[in-house]
This record gives sequence, structure tokens and C-alpha cells, in this order.
Amino acid sequence: MADNGLENHRVIGLAFDGTGYGTDGTIWGGEVLIADYAGFERFAHLEYLPLPGGDTAIRKPWRIAAGYAAALDLDVADLPFMRGADPQELTIVRQQVEKNLNAPLTSSMGRLFDAVSALAGVRTEVTYEAQAAIELETLSKGHLSEAKPYPFTMEKTTSGMLIRLKDLFEAVVEDVRGQKSAGWIGARFHQTATAIALQSCQQARAQTGIKEVALSGGVWQNQLLLNLVLEGLEQAGFTVYFHQQTPTNDGGLALGQAVVANFKLSSL
Repeated sequence: MADNGLENHRVIGLAFDGTGYGTDGTIWGGEVLIADYAGFERFAHLEYLPLPGGDTAIRKPWRIAAGYAAALDLDVADLPFMRGADPQELTIVRQQVEKNLNAPLTSSMGRLFDAVSALAGVRTEVTYEAQAAIELETLSKGHLSEAKPYPFTMEKTTSGMLIRLKDLFEAVVEDVRGQKSAGWIGARFHQTATAIALQSCQQARAQTGIKEVALSGGVWQNQLLLNLVLEGLEQAGFTVYFHQQTPTNDGGLALGQAVVANFKLSSL
């Protein structure tokens, strides 16, 4: 909002990121917010899934995929990405999820990209931030025109809309077993993330009447996803704001913190 020079008013915010500390003590990053400079309400979010080993899982996306699968009660032992996993480490991952030990919960879109990248066989370990997602994006570009979104469900709860992911994971696993290429799976997943964004914004508009959407968070460095979501939202009649002068990740976050702090101080 600040990057685009907006005065204080409510917008629909799509905060898609890797790691953000949520107000409930979990790791956020797949959030649909109704927000202005004074505060926010959480309208919808991806369902919570475990990160076995915390930061270790971020460096080893196969752990995220295995942990998510275990939490969703899906058997992925036969998939190619598991062949290189250390059996002892895999046992530990399963125990961490089962016993809720060192397996913090997250709603992160960035971690969801990591999990799908690992399932598709793109990368099981990374050497720099967002490597798995970047490689998945690159592989996906040639398959977008024919790729359809994977299924997902949106469930109304007392704390907002919950985006359930089991159907998505089951379909990804089915594609992997059907020997679909990583690019094909990636294209379908990009279309899915786009559909999640569009449906969430449409439901938020229906409830609030808000027609402006602000995009921020490190996931929006993904140009493929950004272009798909921009096109879809604009066709649906939304006005969309995204970063023009500041980065969409930590630099934009720092600006946002300063703007919120200034607004609150000036309101005293």
C-alpha cells in the first residue's frame, strides 16, 4: 500500500511468504487479510501443516513433503523423491510429526511450493533461499496453457476460511505415480495457487465489498505466479497493487513496519 502511495483504507491483502510469525504463535505465510495501516483481520489461510525439524526442513524440502504427507495421512514411500532419504532421518521425521516434537505448524505458501517441488522430483535439498520454488517456476513455463488447477477445498470455520490441501496433495502424488513431468506438475500447481488467490479474493469481496487487492511477501518474486494472479484478478474486476519501488520480500516488509508504526504514533 505504501509503495503505491495509498491513503489509509481497507484492502484485501494476499500475504504469500516463506516464514512470518503469526499472532497465534504459528508460522504464517499463506494469508488472506482484510487490512489497513491501523490493523488487519485474517480472512483466510492455508491449513496448518508441520515442518519437521524447523529450519532443517527449509534446507531439505523432502522433509517438508514427507511431513505434510504424514500429517495428511498420505503414503509417499514409493515416490522417487524418497529414494535418497536417509532411513533413520525419515523415521525421525515421522516421529516428529506423530508426536508433535520440533515440528512447528505453518500456513506458508512458500513452504507449500517447497513441498510440491520435492514431490515432483525437482529438488530435495537447497543451497539458497527459494531454490526449489525458482526451479519449479522455470520448469513450469512451457506447460501453462494446457495445465488445469489441482483440486482444493475452502472450509468455513469460526476463525475464517480454511484452505484445505489434502485433495491437492493426493492429485500431485497421482501425477507423480503417473510419471508426469515436473514441469507439468509445476504448471498445475501454479494454476492452483492462482485459483486459491482468486477464489479467496472473490469470497472476501462478497463479504466486505472491497475491490482492491494488495500483494506482498517473498512468494510474489515468482513472476509466473504474479502474472497469472494479476491477470485473473483484473479480469474479475479487482484493482491490484503490487511492489513497484521496494522489494516484495524483506525490504517491503521493513517499509510496511515503518508505515504502520508511523500511523499508530500519529494517531496517539
